Amino acid sequence: MIAIVGAGLAGMAAARRLENAGCQDYTILDRESRAGGRVDTRIIDGFRLDVGFHVASTGYPAFQRILPSFLLDPEWFDAGVLLQNGVGELVPFYHPLRHPRSAWDAGWPPFAAWDLFHFATLGLECLAGFGDVWAATHHGSAADLLSKRGFSDLCVESFWRPFFGGVFLDQDLQTSAGLLRYYLRAFILGRAFLPGGGIGRLASILREKIPDERFRFHANVREVEKGPDGFRVALDSGEILRAVSVILANGPVGVSQLLHWPEPEMRPTTTLYFKSRRALYPERCLVLPRAKDALVRHYVQLTNIDPGLAPKGSHLLSATVLNNQDLDDGTLFSLALREIGNLMPDAAGLLEPLHVTRVPAALPAQTPQRLASWLERRANLPPGLLLAGDLAGNASQNNALETGVAAAEKALWMTGRLT
Repeated sequence: MIAIVGAGLAGMAAARRLENAGCQDYTILDRESRAGGRVDTRIIDGFRLDVGFHVASTGYPAFQRILPSFLLDPEWFDAGVLLQNGVGELVPFYHPLRHPRSAWDAGWPPFAAWDLFHFATLGLECLAGFGDVWAATHHGSAADLLSKRGFSDLCVESFWRPFFGGVFLDQDLQTSAGLLRYYLRAFILGRAFLPGGGIGRLASILREKIPDERFRFHANVREVEKGPDGFRVALDSGEILRAVSVILANGPVGVSQLLHWPEPEMRPTTTLYFKSRRALYPERCLVLPRAKDALVRHYVQLTNIDPGLAPKGSHLLSATVLNNQDLDDGTLFSLALREIGNLMPDAAGLLEPLHVTRVPAALPAQTPQRLASWLERRANLPPGLLLAGDLAGNASQNNALETGVAAAEKALWMTGRLT
């Protein structure tokens, strides 16, 4: 038997690969009552609200090879952002190859000429580094990379910090420079989209091909121990399972606990949802406030991208907050509305607070040092004990899907089902 610990994206990607190979001798164990892990969409007052802000991209190879984007009924973002210039006005900044006319009409972005040159050279380097471009550059942080490349402070504070600070959940951009390259390449090559009806569609599509009897919910794994004839998997209930291979796909904290690794620092995020009777702005893209210490790292009129996220006649806007988890909901809404209103004065009379989702452990801190330590520890795992998900690479949808499939293929090979 092959045991898969965790029913998130990585665990279900592994299960799908086993099913496709005709393997039926496996079990997915999860302590929760549902599949999907950190990927979930909830319906509140007729609005479809993701737990945390999520965006997918066709620039991820997994959305071509493993879970083709057309299966997800994609709703497309424009390849651009609205950002703040030096005098506090919002101006569009579009991908010149995706939207050449819009980029031309938008005029010169609020950067120096050398910033655009640095954008071009860094982008070309990312495109040339085909493959695992993030792994080769663990030694420096994203902030170090941008500084060494000579980007102006205005460019960093207008684009890099609000955009990638939101991607990494890291205001200070201490995340690996390699990960900045990894994501930049995906955004250059692909198109960003929302799965139709919310990010939970990723989980529902993955689960469709996995028989219900393969799942065991409310089954928390307490211990995994290697023995002479395989693995002993102990559950909190006292039940002991025997497995020839175990795939650990239960998130960075759960994996660390089972392997007795130091628990990773986890970064929190809070999403504030506002409803309204009309859209605050018409573009299909993120808005990036410029202040380094901004409460709202970015916000987006979600119904400009997918109208189906709100009841007919209503609109939905989400604002991403990285810190201030200790503030109550009312204070968060009040402060966020004030910041949004500084950029778009109509906000105060238009936006109504709808719901707050708090994710205290959304992503692991992915500094160069932490990525290097995970790589070193992975090399010492016993044969048959396999990782999938964040600690098997990086914290992205693409990595979850690809490492889940890779772990399943290793398990199939070890059990003689794949040659």
